[in-house]
Amino acid sequence: MISNNPEAEVEHSCKEMIDRIADTDAHFRHQQRDEADLTHDEKAQIAKEIFHKNPSTFLSRFGKYLNEIDLDLFSHFKGDYEVDFHISTIRKHFSMKQNRTEVHNRRYEAMLNLMKEGSYFSEEVMKAREPLLYEQMIGQYLSEEEIEEKAQKEIDKSDLRFSRILLNFMDNKEETARWQHQKSIEEGQMEEEDESSEDNESELEEMSCQAAHGKEEWVPSATEKQQMRDEFLHIMQERFMEGQDEEFDYSKVDTNTDYDSLNIREQDEQEKYFDEEQPEDVTVTADPVLDQ
Repeated sequence: MISNNPEAEVEHSCKEMIDRIADTDAHFRHQQRDEADLTHDEKAQIAKEIFHKNPSTFLSRFGKYLNEIDLDLFSHFKGDYEVDFHISTIRKHFSMKQNRTEVHNRRYEAMLNLMKEGSYFSEEVMKAREPLLYEQMIGQYLSEEEIEEKAQKEIDKSDLRFSRILLNFMDNKEETARWQHQKSIEEGQMEEEDESSEDNESELEEMSCQAAHGKEEWVPSATEKQQMRDEFLHIMQERFMEGQDEEFDYSKVDTNTDYDSLNIREQDEQEKYFDEEQPEDVTVTADPVLDQ
């Protein structure tokens, strides 16, 4: 319903903003150590007084608790240098937050597509990207039969050309080099930890002696092996989302609107339509789908 009293609408919006801020952990005024905590109404009254007396101080103190719609309440202060500065800073924060959300959503959509496609998050391809992690979580627990079975699956008997065999050899060589590099980094980190703790060094020596004397090793069950495979996949998915896959071109995803999910696009289009057609009636406060 269209309001016939713009001033009442502004007053209502202002009260909503003040009440919302009063529910936060924002700093309202200095208090003595033994002084009772401020009530909601006391916080709201302080924020209201600052808003009317010094809007730039209000923006400086409470800016991080505002949303886009709240900034409209400061439109009549346009031209005030301090107010304009704080408004610009807050809008940049909104933009950065929105960009992070968009990137996160697009990477998630790309990951779902890669999962459906099958190869990028297959066990063998993930093993090629992180051979050391794979060996620690899965490879070292494979039985002789499982190793033989995997080797047979990796051989494409329909393509035994020399070029294909050479490419497979080169891939294995690259994977081995990556494993050695990751292993050297890990050992370097362990050496630093060992130097800082003699107790840790003694414990490692004791464990090595026990292993050398034939201490029985833990053999995971089939269920435990599957759990470790699931955890390995989860770690690789997290690394993808965090942008840690060095050979993946994230620029083709992070700025690509094709990876905006259909639900998000439909929501944006609906909001844009209503904003254009009935700006008086609509207040959009939709949260990002995957806000980080």
